[in-house]
Amino acid sequence: MKRSDILLMVAGGTGLFMAGVVWRPAFGNYANLKDALECTSFLATIVAALVAIYTLRAWKDQFRHAERFAALRALKDAITDLHLYRGYLLSVIGVFNHLRASGGVPDQTLINEEKEKKEKLLLAFSAYRKAWVAAVPFFTPREESEFPGSPDSFMTLYLSRVQQLHDAHKKYSKPEQSAEFQAIADYYNNEAMDLFKKTADEIQLMLRKKV
Repeated sequence: MKRSDILLMVAGGTGLFMAGVVWRPAFGNYANLKDALECTSFLATIVAALVAIYTLRAWKDQFRHAERFAALRALKDAITDLHLYRGYLLSVIGVFNHLRASGGVPDQTLINEEKEKKEKLLLAFSAYRKAWVAAVPFFTPREESEFPGSPDSFMTLYLSRVQQLHDAHKKYSKPEQSAEFQAIADYYNNEAMDLFKKTADEIQLMLRKKV
């Protein structure tokens, strides 16, 4: 029970107690009956106002919960497309692996596929950021600070990992160094899977939680 609800109940109880204090002398002295009725009417007005405040507060809480749920559902839908980050990362790895296997001869089909996946990923990032901006006002401070996959988190990986793969490809360019490059590629691939799973699990948990 919220603190405000407790205060309203205390106020209501106090009003009823005061009503009893007013009515008690009225039954002992009929001359005071008119004044007692007026006081009771005043107290009833106060109690009615308190009930109205409580009802309005409950309605606002319910409305906010409905808005939060709708915003989180939209965010969950946007998160679904974030698997495209891993797909793009794998296409970049595929381009580099082909270069290594072909002695530096590029495959235009793989390059075009990488560009196409990049365009789709950027659209998914844009949609996710819009959904995030709409949903984050309904987060608690703790939810916002502990959320694993904010738009900035995904964008930071997107901007850094491709460059780091490029650097690794240059550093381990010899055929006998393929294992070193693949170890880095596997690490980034697993990182992408882990971030996506944690983000999807967290939003699902938030949808089930009542705040």
